[in-house]
Amino acid sequence: MQPAAFPIARWLYAFGPARPSVIAEAVGMDRSSTSTPIGKMRSLGLLDSSPAPDDRRSIVAGLSEQGRRRVAATLEERGKEFYAHTQDWSEDDLARLIELLGRLTSDRPA
Repeated sequence: MQPAAFPIARWLYAFGPARPSVIAEAVGMDRSSTSTPIGKMRSLGLLDSSPAPDDRRSIVAGLSEQGRRRVAATLEERGKEFYAHTQDWSEDDLARLIELLGRLTSDRPA
């Protein structure tokens, strides 16, 4: 899977099928930037797509079973790597990391 495709796959794993425009907005990418990874993921069998129920000109894309397994395996591997890097950290260091990550991902400026 291309690196640009993983945020799309991870979002679909968490939130389920959606129109490409919704996916693009959710992952902070331009709609035109998502069409190539979505097309590649579909050609690899990682995505299923179907016509949108309310507009047959549009599609709804979602992870295939193979795509769900692949994302789950990748997330598990990344979790193991994260744990390996932080397993010896103190509770204070972990609390500080959580605080800083919360600040980094917050919608409000510091």
